[in-house]
Amino acid sequence: MTPPLRPDVAFAAYLDALIQKSWIKRYSWSPVRRTGLDAAFSKTHKTDDAGTAWQIEIESCQGGRSGIDLEYFDEGRPLFQNKDWLERRLKIPAATIRSLSASELLEEWSYREAAFKALYPHNHGVVLSDFQRPSRTEMRFQRDEEEYHFTLSGEWQGPWFMAVVLRNS
Repeated sequence: MTPPLRPDVAFAAYLDALIQKSWIKRYSWSPVRRTGLDAAFSKTHKTDDAGTAWQIEIESCQGGRSGIDLEYFDEGRPLFQNKDWLERRLKIPAATIRSLSASELLEEWSYREAAFKALYPHNHGVVLSDFQRPSRTEMRFQRDEEEYHFTLSGEWQGPWFMAVVLRNS
């Protein structure tokens, strides 16, 4: 039997490249879930199908803000079973939702989760449907006079998907 893919090993080169691009300052994997939010850090955790919990925390570069989300793909996951709920939750037209594969839906969900974290501390009262996607690599959030733009980066490693979002404004 092949041992399960460890995300801490699988995503090392991807995260190191984001450090080189100044999207993040550093990252660390931890078996312990830290609670609370901090202006400089974004964290995410996910449990794989073997029951192993993985948590990663990234630190944003000075003057910037990044958000991260880690997802484990399981096509039987309830998230993919109710496309009507997803349509309402993400405010994506029904025809578009129905045309997306389960992996594409996971990516969309993950990018919005990462953008929500990158919006901190301005994310109070924000829901995932508040984000718009003007292009494949961009996301936008607007409320009253506030407008924020995000650049998206994501990578698949086996059943794992990692989204990292850089808040540009």
